[in-house]
Amino acid sequence: MGAYRKFILVFLLVIFLAASAYYVSSAIKNPNIFKIIMSVLFLFLFAILNSVLFAASIFYFALIAHLIIATLLFGVFYIAGLNIIMAFIIAAIYVKLQMFGYFRVFYFEKDRLTIKWASVF
Repeated sequence: MGAYRKFILVFLLVIFLAASAYYVSSAIKNPNIFKIIMSVLFLFLFAILNSVLFAASIFYFALIAHLIIATLLFGVFYIAGLNIIMAFIIAAIYVKLQMFGYFRVFYFEKDRLTIKWASVF
């Protein structure tokens, strides 16, 4: 995957994250069926693009992208009314879970790659 495609993917991730965070925070303040459906839709799109980013990128690119997203999460939840410690905990849990998932996928794919040399010859 080309570098410009990865940047487009990160840009779309940030847009879907911002939209889902906006709708989630507004649905918490004022429950509405439209806001709940939109928050679930944007969270679903964010999760799909997040898995594509994992599959198509290297570790450092994924780390930088997820740190940017964690910073945005921190800002959105802090502005939505949570205190600074709770917003930081949410952002830290996000980064920890994403990196855990990245390493799980990496080691799973590494273990799947086996070459049977006897069958090659």
